[in-house]
Amino acid sequence: NLADGLLKVIDAEAAVVDAGVLDLTAAGIIDSMDEMVALIPENAINSDDLKLFSGYEVFRTYTKALRDAFLFQELM
Repeated sequence: NLADGLLKVIDAEAAVVDAGVLDLTAAGIIDSMDEMVALIPENAINSDDLKLFSGYEVFRTYTKALRDAFLFQELM
């Protein structure tokens, strides 16, 4: 049923990885995202349609933490 809602569909899906409670603060977001990626099963990690979902605030916190950590210095 198309009207079930995304959360209901995700909750019913066996292949969904539950990341549990993660530290989504600026201090812990990089480790939390790494932990979420580490939980992805080996048979799914190279999937062409693999996606990690987060809200905009989490994404902004993550990208700012990466920028603040200056992880891209070797590219300059």
